[in-house]
Amino acid sequence: MKTTIITFLLFVVFLSYWLLTLFMNLPDNFLKINFLEYEKIFSKIFHQKWALFAPPPKSNDRLYYIFLKDSLSSDKSVYEVLGIINQAKRDKYPFGEK
Repeated sequence: MKTTIITFLLFVVFLSYWLLTLFMNLPDNFLKINFLEYEKIFSKIFHQKWALFAPPPKSNDRLYYIFLKDSLSSDKSVYEVLGIINQAKRDKYPFGEK
């Protein structure tokens, strides 16, 4: 009898958590907007990062140094700083493994 009650309570807690998670991740609608203050509390307690299911970000992580010979001439040298480091990482760890 005691294990049945404990099992039932654990099931209720588990089900409640997943229903709340589903509700908080729904697109904005009238019902969810009414619970915005609770969403902040829920997000603080049960912070989740859904980046696993997102495509990789499109970003540009390049850093360039541009050296001008003088301020009047258009003679300049451009060096990409991180390109060599990124290529070395890709050569050594092609799948991002450590």
